[in-house]
Amino acid sequence: MHKVLFSVITLLVLSLQINAQKLYEFKDSDGKIGFKNSSGKIIVEPKYYDVGEFEDGIIGVCLDYRECGLMDVTGKELTPLIYQDAGGWSEGLSYFQNNKDMYGYLSKNGNVVIPFIYEWAENFKNGIALVSLDGENDFYIDHQGKCVKNCP
Repeated sequence: MHKVLFSVITLLVLSLQINAQKLYEFKDSDGKIGFKNSSGKIIVEPKYYDVGEFEDGIIGVCLDYRECGLMDVTGKELTPLIYQDAGGWSEGLSYFQNNKDMYGYLSKNGNVVIPFIYEWAENFKNGIALVSLDGENDFYIDHQGKCVKNCP
């Protein structure tokens, strides 16, 4: 029992340390973005063209216009940088555009939660997000991708 309790406490402390680390973006002379910790130590060398904002220790990053993915506060890329576009985090999800120009939603661990079937998508707000299958007929979906308003 003591070993299990010790393991749980150790995991919680490590989790708090990782979540407590705050990274600050900086740019090099070429305009590439990297990240430093509060001591000024470079955690991620400058290589990104664009970055989002950290939410719960996860951030969207792009090497260039067509190479986007997710990174955590340790600098680890959580997904391959294969997405063409990335939205901001909203209600635990972010939209991404795949190499077929279709949008879907990823969770913070990089799993596809809502498939890449939309011609465009927006962030979630109050439990719904505006999407379109054809670029003309807009409707709202919930966090599971089910249509909830203005359904086609």
